[in-house]
Amino acid sequence: MLLGRLIAAATLIVGGVWLAASYKIIPISPDVASALYRIFFVLLVLRQIMNWRSRHIHPQTEPSPARSAVGVIVATGAVAVFVTARGAQTAPQYFVPAIIAVSTALLAFVTFRFVSSRADQIGEAKFHSSSNGS
Repeated sequence: MLLGRLIAAATLIVGGVWLAASYKIIPISPDVASALYRIFFVLLVLRQIMNWRSRHIHPQTEPSPARSAVGVIVATGAVAVFVTARGAQTAPQYFVPAIIAVSTALLAFVTFRFVSSRADQIGEAKFHSSSNGS
């Protein structure tokens, strides 16, 4: 379990650095960026294999509404950060992407707390119909 979490963390870190280097946010030589991509791909495959094995040992349940909401918020915020930071070359030009990143983190935290406290009220719509058809 610990190894799986370490691989997941390493995958995210290496993938994030590679992605930042791809968009020229971090100045890295093309050889290092290529090596990062290879390492990311190997870690990703290894992580998928470990996830596949753990699902056979411990069947997974549906994701909670809190995890789904946070996932959507973080993905949307990440796209916004990368789009706004793409042309930035000086530190002041990274102000808007930084504000978006901090706002995304705060919104994800607040949403997780809100949805977790009301998880029993979120889900499928349930309609009560009367038996007389009205």
